[in-house]
Amino acid sequence: MSIQTTGSSRSQELILIGTVHTDIASFETVVSILESFDPSIIALETHLYSISFRLGPGARLRGAYRRFLRTRGVPADRGGELSCRLAHLRIPFEYCAARTVARRSEGVAIVHLGRKRDAVAGLSPLLRESLDSDWLHMLSSTGKDHVDKLRAAVAAAVADRTGLRKSGMRDAIMARRLMELMNDGHRVIALFGWEHLSRSKPGNVYHRLNEYDPESIVIAGGEIVG
Repeated sequence: MSIQTTGSSRSQELILIGTVHTDIASFETVVSILESFDPSIIALETHLYSISFRLGPGARLRGAYRRFLRTRGVPADRGGELSCRLAHLRIPFEYCAARTVARRSEGVAIVHLGRKRDAVAGLSPLLRESLDSDWLHMLSSTGKDHVDKLRAAVAAAVADRTGLRKSGMRDAIMARRLMELMNDGHRVIALFGWEHLSRSKPGNVYHRLNEYDPESIVIAGGEIVG
């Protein structure tokens, strides 16, 4: 896959990719874009804590969820809220894509833009309601086909470009770190959740980096949708 940049020459130094975090069908598309751009740095919105957690306690909790579903004869992707939690406890596919490209390409570094406090806050909801009775409640909740619903939400937002809340400090910090990398002369491609790149969300990463005229790509279901 080749990327056609339409902005100034400066835009060729920065590409922003928006994804649905649990949409692993986009893995190969993201890898292709990363390799096509040939960056010196791949930046991720995560903090290393979110990766180490998923490799340790998160992996054990994921195993417990899977065993719980298996004893009740429920497929892992049809377990309501439990299936949503399983998806969020996986190693982020964006991180796996970045690692894949970094292994194949010489001189590519991975940089984590996120703060530990935000990573902890994001993981906290996944650790609540740990009793079997709570799991049974989540099993019957409406979590079915959650990735498809997220893809539909992305497509609607890209077409509509309305209704998203204003971004805050987290986007400001990540944007500032990207500016520092750009000012140091790096070719950067950065991966974010798609809302961070919405044109209709004031104060998000995309708007804070306007002066760099970035190329912005939104991916859902393995396809470029915006």
